[in-house]
Amino acid sequence: MNTSSFEIQVKDLADAEKFYRFIFQKKGRKQKGKRFLFKLPCAEIYLTEKKQLHHSVQEFMLVVDQLEHYYARFKAFDPGLVLHGLYEVPGQFTALDPFGNKLTLMQK
Repeated sequence: MNTSSFEIQVKDLADAEKFYRFIFQKKGRKQKGKRFLFKLPCAEIYLTEKKQLHHSVQEFMLVVDQLEHYYARFKAFDPGLVLHGLYEVPGQFTALDPFGNKLTLMQK
């Protein structure tokens, strides 16, 4: 499996969670002991916290098996949406989702 990960810096956790549940059209399942937000056949979404100097930042880690599949879900949500940089630099891209959350691709 060719795996891509996205780090998503979340502005509003509740809005972001609603959006990603809508995008994947499923509830998924939470797993005890791990910080999965939810897990689907095509994606795993983790909730993480990064400690910074004076505060911590909540982030989603989104792992998808096909970048194109994930992009197609965005296009279905908003046909006019363009994720800048998706094919500009191989293995690297940054974009904002409709809620202004920052997505950074990290190839594994």
